[in-house]
Amino acid sequence: MADTPMLARLLHHGDSEVVATAEQSLWAIWLRAGDEVSNGMLAEAVQMMNAGRYDAAVGVLDALVGRSPGFAEAYNQRAIAWYMMDKHLRSVADCRRTLALNPWHFGAAAGLGHSYAQLGFYERALDAYHAALKLHPRMDGIRQAIRQIRELLVRQSSRQP
Repeated sequence: MADTPMLARLLHHGDSEVVATAEQSLWAIWLRAGDEVSNGMLAEAVQMMNAGRYDAAVGVLDALVGRSPGFAEAYNQRAIAWYMMDKHLRSVADCRRTLALNPWHFGAAAGLGHSYAQLGFYERALDAYHAALKLHPRMDGIRQAIRQIRELLVRQSSRQP
């Protein structure tokens, strides 16, 4: 985790290969930032989520955050599971906790935006998306999400008397 700030700065590099390598390195660090048992629990939860077993994954992740409350990626993965289960307020809480523990976590910032958008909190979603882009400026999907929300807000404002 100590290398995260240096690697996060490389997400702003002009060379796309440098950016891709920095992003992969960050994910590799974040997914293995716990002790051996915690990393195994996280891997098990990710496998469960990949199989669509979100409730089971949340159970493992609940145990993991109880065991390792400083393991940011445990909260991030639980936020993803909550999002997939349409429990967006819980996802927001876990994204915020992830960012409190790891302020360079562009994935959690983007996830926060996605959850706010699903809740209809579009201004908050835009703020979260802009924060994600400050961390990782090459997230084209986030730029698209910003455009979609702005278009939605324009349509909504044109309908109001």
